[in-house]
Amino acid sequence: MPQPVPILMNMLRVVHAIPCVGAVRERYLRAVEEYEADRHLYHIPDESPDPSVGRPMLMRGWRRSGVLLLHGYMAAPLEMAELARFLNRRGYWTYVPRIRGHGTSPEDLAIRSVDDWRRSVDAGYELLAGACKRIFLCGFSAGAMLALDRIIRKPKDAPLAIAAISPPFKLCGQGGRLVMAIDKWNRIAYRMHLEEAQKQFVENTPDNPHINYHRNPVSGVVELERLVKAVSGHLAHIEVPTWIFQGSHDPLVDESGSRKAFYALGSRYKGYTIVPSEKHGIVTGPCAAPVHELVYRFIDGQAGKSNRIPAEDLS
Repeated sequence: MPQPVPILMNMLRVVHAIPCVGAVRERYLRAVEEYEADRHLYHIPDESPDPSVGRPMLMRGWRRSGVLLLHGYMAAPLEMAELARFLNRRGYWTYVPRIRGHGTSPEDLAIRSVDDWRRSVDAGYELLAGACKRIFLCGFSAGAMLALDRIIRKPKDAPLAIAAISPPFKLCGQGGRLVMAIDKWNRIAYRMHLEEAQKQFVENTPDNPHINYHRNPVSGVVELERLVKAVSGHLAHIEVPTWIFQGSHDPLVDESGSRKAFYALGSRYKGYTIVPSEKHGIVTGPCAAPVHELVYRFIDGQAGKSNRIPAEDLS
């Protein structure tokens, strides 16, 4: 005769595996359908990532609090999967939407704008708001910029707190300037009807080659620059508790830009932590565990309205 405890545990696993019902489920299914349609349209054999990489991820928690996790530029939802599972195991609903243009091919990203990205963020926020009373935002790299941008655009519908991981306020080296120079040349070549002289993509060597694109669309970098400028001028308007996490030796993002942004934030409760790392990608892989724990401690402290963070606390 089956034991009641194992049967109950199996039932709980099944219930937990069902993301949700009603409007929340419908929004999730629409997000998946949008991804599948884009993947079918822009798939490139031997280049596009595995279908599981770009699929939106929704995990049901036992709390009434949820975390919207936003992946980085040229990445996909799988980039935030480890952190999403870490928070979900501690009771939080977690949702990782696909930012439009990602998880399919560079050609898809090349035609997307900041407004497309914003619509993806807003749709994800609305989905999570249908299941949770309290929402937190957590973004990595360009996802961190989109999280900050969301608060600036919709201050009356702000989350309880935000964790911004490696926000690219300032890039290292000449890479960003080179791409912008290529964009200027492309515009000149277009006006001179020299389409063949235009360069639409530059090579990319990612930390996670199974997730990130290996070709970076020049138009995408231009849109990212637009996003950074939109956020940089309005940081003083962000008043929710905010914590910035930055890799100590990030080869892509200059730490001085993140620190400057910290001081510009209007938040009364804010923090800044340097995480020892020589990689840009600090949310996944063997070095991500400390970041997961720090993000959880910050979010959980705000969820319990305790452990308030003094504005001058710099690690």
